[in-house]
Amino acid sequence: MENHNITMLRAVDAFQEQFSVKVRVIRVWEHPERRNPSQLYSFDMIIMDEEGTKLEATCLNRVLPQFRPSLVKKKCLIIRNPTIGFNNSTYRYVDNQNRLCFQGTTEVIPCEDIGGSPYGFDFLSFADILNSNAISNSTVDVIGYLIRSFPKETVNNKSTRKQVVKVTIEISDLEGRTVFLTLWDQYCDKVLSFFESIKGKNIHAIIILQFGKVKWWNGVAYVNNSYTVSRLFCNHDCPEVDEFRNRLFENSIEVSESTSLGSMAKSVEEEILQSKDFLNICDVFSLKTVCKVIVLGNILGVYKDEGWFYEGCNRCNKKIKKVVNLSEDTQESGSAVTKEVLTCVSDRCAFKTITSSLKFKIQLRVQDPSASVTLTLFDREARKLLGKSVDDILTANPEFLSFIFRSDSMKIPAEVDALVGQTAAFKIDVTGYVLKYNIHKYGILKLTVDPNVISVLQEKQSSSQINSSQNMSLNIDASEFESQTHLMNSAAKRIENTTPVSNMASTVSPVSLDVTDTPDSMLAKDEVKRNLVQVYDVEEDSHTSATKLQKSGEVQDFNSAEKRNLLIPKVEK
Repeated sequence: MENHNITMLRAVDAFQEQFSVKVRVIRVWEHPERRNPSQLYSFDMIIMDEEGTKLEATCLNRVLPQFRPSLVKKKCLIIRNPTIGFNNSTYRYVDNQNRLCFQGTTEVIPCEDIGGSPYGFDFLSFADILNSNAISNSTVDVIGYLIRSFPKETVNNKSTRKQVVKVTIEISDLEGRTVFLTLWDQYCDKVLSFFESIKGKNIHAIIILQFGKVKWWNGVAYVNNSYTVSRLFCNHDCPEVDEFRNRLFENSIEVSESTSLGSMAKSVEEEILQSKDFLNICDVFSLKTVCKVIVLGNILGVYKDEGWFYEGCNRCNKKIKKVVNLSEDTQESGSAVTKEVLTCVSDRCAFKTITSSLKFKIQLRVQDPSASVTLTLFDREARKLLGKSVDDILTANPEFLSFIFRSDSMKIPAEVDALVGQTAAFKIDVTGYVLKYNIHKYGILKLTVDPNVISVLQEKQSSSQINSSQNMSLNIDASEFESQTHLMNSAAKRIENTTPVSNMASTVSPVSLDVTDTPDSMLAKDEVKRNLVQVYDVEEDSHTSATKLQKSGEVQDFNSAEKRNLLIPKVEK
């Protein structure tokens, strides 16, 4: 057949009949019946012509026998009289709205090589991935050298309800930009086997993932494999890998432990156990420099006034701002039609139009034997702990949807309330903002409820206590998390009816802080706390205070007779 009778894939459409294409088969896979997975529905493939245009193709099982011997990966074919349909899949493997279909009158003829790469790689730059320029409903090809590998994980697949394995690795391009790859099941096993095979060898580990899907998670870009179509190449013998390796040497990127096998990242449990920065909560209040520390504590309650989720940017996790804009066409026409877009105002996104999702932000009160503190549990760690997303909880509890647009305190769902009473080890962030304004509210970076980790830290915690008499319980009644008004009213009643020491635990109940509080409003609320302290002269011991800093070197002796006497409340004049 003459080449002038060949139609390029970019030119085919559903209106054409009696046409031929000349292509290379670059990927094949079987598509099972949806209702009966043991039965084959179709034999699917990705084909590419000499211009590099790719197209998905489908051969239904009923006509497959006449074509199957010819439909082989890397083979070049002339396909006569196929049909073209619309690719209405929500997840396309190539950026093309059409799909080629085989029918009974279609002919398949082997032909000479069409040239070009037998793999059909079309690498997307890391810059485009990080700038969200990847096509949202299509796949990408990436190439990079290994930087580090995270531990293998076993998780539950929600759709199949089966356990699956995954591993996350970080790869770098030649300019030093990095992205994460998350590899599942057989792809996970393949890359881990590759790591074993290159142990002790002084070589770069160059990874290619073809037909991967870009996803954003907690402001970080990940490229995931699809379960059937993606292809993983590890130091593969092909021109693309050879060229990348040569450019590594040209850029003087030497082979080291971190670029050959990658540096193995620690698990959360290992990281927490091996940390030298384990502190009691009261000691955290005395820190003067920005740092990250480990604390162990029991979750006393959830602040109801703070809510438990927000709508956040999928790129940077910041709270999004809705902006109503006129499109350019609309402005020129003078029409009053408007459209709503989501804009992120963070420095990272710089007012880009973005997508958003509901994310956890749960304010917890956490206690250890020395003090109590407010910790903020964010989306990633909350999902791990709860095993659910915000959408999952709202779907299961539609009554909570009515609280989304209300400004008053939200109801707390049972799934979130179930956190109360759990003991966990937290890695928390002591930021410059916290130190500058002396605000004892810290973000949770990582956490674990592993009993072995908790047991080890409890021994450290016990050994760090001066004596058991200082381990005073700070139990806080759950009702005291509801509002500041409740706290003030309760305080007034206690002045009249009780001695302060009998309700010492109640006097250190946390005051609810709005998530939008400014430093000035924080200081105003601190004034309220100080006024209460003037009425109650009970926070003599900084070890038992959630609102006072512990004085350096100060040790209270609760065994003395003087300290055992009841404190007399001051009388207001």
